[in-house]
Amino acid sequence: MTRTRRAAPARVATPTATEGIVSMSTTAFFHDPLWGPAFPDTSGRPGCAAATRRTAPAR
Repeated sequence: MTRTRRAAPARVATPTATEGIVSMSTTAFFHDPLWGPAFPDTSGRPGCAAATRRTAPAR
């Protein structure tokens, strides 16, 4: 018997969710081997990474 997995319901992020999303992704990728070296100064990494993620285009 095969099981079918249902996707979790999704919702569209609103502008009020921006800071939470930026904070989550900045924290999640802080020690990432790809993104870490993109921002080598660990003391400034959160601010630089957050600024970069905040400028990502919304669709």
